[in-house]
Amino acid sequence: MAERPNPTSCEPPLVGFEADKRKIMSALLDTSEPRFSVVHIVGPRGVGKTHLAKEIYTSPEVQKHFRVRIWVPASRACYGVEVEYLKNMRAQLSIEQEADIARFLMGKRYCVVIDDQDWRSYSRRKAWNYILGSELPKSYGSRVLVTCRPEYGRSRYPVSREFEVGPRSNEESLEILLKAAFPKYPWEGCPAGEVDDLVMKFVRKCKGLPWPLQFMGDLLSLHPWNEVLDRIQTIEAAGMNFVDLAMRYRDLSSHEMRAAFLYFLTFPEDAEIHAKSFALLLKSEGITRRSEQGEDILQLLAERSTSEMFSED
Repeated sequence: MAERPNPTSCEPPLVGFEADKRKIMSALLDTSEPRFSVVHIVGPRGVGKTHLAKEIYTSPEVQKHFRVRIWVPASRACYGVEVEYLKNMRAQLSIEQEADIARFLMGKRYCVVIDDQDWRSYSRRKAWNYILGSELPKSYGSRVLVTCRPEYGRSRYPVSREFEVGPRSNEESLEILLKAAFPKYPWEGCPAGEVDDLVMKFVRKCKGLPWPLQFMGDLLSLHPWNEVLDRIQTIEAAGMNFVDLAMRYRDLSSHEMRAAFLYFLTFPEDAEIHAKSFALLLKSEGITRRSEQGEDILQLLAERSTSEMFSED
């Protein structure tokens, strides 16, 4: 059997964000601004805000500049958001859950990242207003970096800077897609104007968003390209949204789930899929190690395909 390339389990490559990254890094590391400040990265869903923030957060410059760094993921809870945030922060600081975060951070230059913050949500806004006001001392040069969508609003903290990031250009989109589609080949550049029209059809369907481009590239690495196009057209004809589908793919919890989902899409729309047979196929393809794991994955995919995978937000 020919070797089947595995879809990537990592983030899409950070293409076209070099200038944005430099500007945001400059704002975070600006020693001429001694005041505590909030920096926003604003952009549409799937554009790569979280990935960009991670690149900045883990960069050697940021690690060296800030004595303490805290990454706070988004909360989808309706209640107890403040408690959830504080528990997460204390865990990262390795301090007791009843400990005073402000006292721990006092005198230290720190950077806190708030990922995917929705300032429209009363509970999340209330939680962060409390944390910003009471739990984060205004130490010299400390920063809070927030990622959010344009429709989510902004922090009203007085010292604040904002950086907008948008969809990638056709050339940048092409690079992301082809790197995913041909992961074993080094990227040597390919102007969009010289690419086959079929490839550009795939690029345009992703609307310049890195995660849909990554998802599309993963599909193209596994299946004949005309079949991929036919399947996408079937999905769209049924009123489903390819970009939304790609974002659901991003949110799958593991590499195995993503790989199984891609394999799941190879079956005809009305095919009967028997759990044991599907599980054995996943095992034979090297996607799972145990057939029981494959059956569990199929059950999850079946549930999601009818509930959230193909639903509109």
